[in-house]
Amino acid sequence: QRDLFTSDPIDRLGVKVAYSQSTFSSFTSVFSQSVNAFGAYFIDNGHPLSVTLFDDADNLLSSFNLSRTGESDNSAEWWGVTSDESIIAKAIFTASNKRDGFGFDNFTYSEVSNVPVPAAVWLFGSGLLGLIGIRKKPTR
Repeated sequence: QRDLFTSDPIDRLGVKVAYSQSTFSSFTSVFSQSVNAFGAYFIDNGHPLSVTLFDDADNLLSSFNLSRTGESDNSAEWWGVTSDESIIAKAIFTASNKRDGFGFDNFTYSEVSNVPVPAAVWLFGSGLLGLIGIRKKPTR
């Protein structure tokens, strides 16, 4: 596999996806639990990237293109996606040209932890009881 990628992700802390001229370069991110948002600084994709999102049952959620960044050296372009729910379990990034590699840096994501309803109700109820208990009693 040839690596003609001319620049590295910032501070060499990211992922560099090289190209081979025989297959489309691709990177798959599988989250340990479903997330509702993720993003990264993308660098050196000279052509659009295909982004495909899946839920935890491997059902297709969405597929769209990330515009070319064309950035190089130590510059990059931030891109991210958000959802109202924590349903994104896997993201696949694929180059649209066999002669194009890409990289990204500072990949971040958000896992939303859901508070069970009974626990939330118990906390709310105990807070109300506490407020009632500390109120001042009327003086006569």
